Amino acid sequence: MRQKCFEYQYLQTLNERTNLLPAEKSQLQRLIRGYSGESNLDKLVQDYFRHPELVVDDLNLVYQNERIQVDKLIVVGNVVYLIDVKNYQGSYTYQNNSWYCGNKLLTNNIFRQIDRAHDVLMQILYANGLSLEIRRVLIFMDPTVKVEIKQPIVQKILRVEEVAAWLMKLNNETKIHPQENAKRWYDTLTKYSVPPYRPQEDFSSQTKRVLRPGVCCPKCHKFDWTTYRYYLCCCHCGFCQSKEQAYVSTICDHGVLFFKENLKRKELKQFFGKDWSEKYIRTQLKKHFCLLSNHGRSSCYQNKGLKFEYWFKNQQDYFKALERRQKWKKN
Repeated sequence: MRQKCFEYQYLQTLNERTNLLPAEKSQLQRLIRGYSGESNLDKLVQDYFRHPELVVDDLNLVYQNERIQVDKLIVVGNVVYLIDVKNYQGSYTYQNNSWYCGNKLLTNNIFRQIDRAHDVLMQILYANGLSLEIRRVLIFMDPTVKVEIKQPIVQKILRVEEVAAWLMKLNNETKIHPQENAKRWYDTLTKYSVPPYRPQEDFSSQTKRVLRPGVCCPKCHKFDWTTYRYYLCCCHCGFCQSKEQAYVSTICDHGVLFFKENLKRKELKQFFGKDWSEKYIRTQLKKHFCLLSNHGRSSCYQNKGLKFEYWFKNQQDYFKALERRQKWKKN
């Protein structure tokens, strides 16, 4: 499962608990479209390129103080396919070394990100003695987009309807060009890998904005629940989830919005609101989160700053098993 970038997780969580500012709304929509395009490409690669060991997703690399983010790499033989995904709508033309949307000149060159990533990646490979050719591939994932290239370019442009055939061609090439140094190039890139970018400030810097407290329904994003002994039922859409997962998910949401701080019971109680059990919050902290310092109510726990599905991705079987509690006697 491709992980949403941190900014997406942050704005998604913020949108559930307060009104977004206009700039935040626009950015969230861009992130939603971008993530959708990347996820759709992941599915195509999974279906038509049967070598997951030769694919790396969502790389964040730093070399000589230069930071890059790479959507996807596919390595076949001695060729690295550096893939940048765009989920744009509209009509785009490239001519005279410039991009146009309709008749409007774009100030942001669509090639800039992939060209910069190419230069940094080439430096990394060269510095580590890896003789690999890097080929740039820009993929437009929206089926309605129109792209016209009116001059020679070094980048390969693909529309979504061309991707499956291209991947099958790469898949066939793996039989001709066996991968002998897969571990070497992967280990090399790992040396320069860094955590995804996060802004310097979290929600604690926005003192004039108020968050809606409580447990947010993951289906309809409302906050009214009927509480049973072992699970909760949304009063609006009827969605049910275990009480334990509801609390743990909400603790994670707090961690996303206040990612610069450790988890503390006092702040979590405020985040949940008066209708939720501080005792149960404490129980879930002790059960599922890493204790950093033990000072009673001032105790703090590690904050990874991730949504529940990523923070507890290795414990999903456990939480899925808790769904059985919905069938237990309501008492």
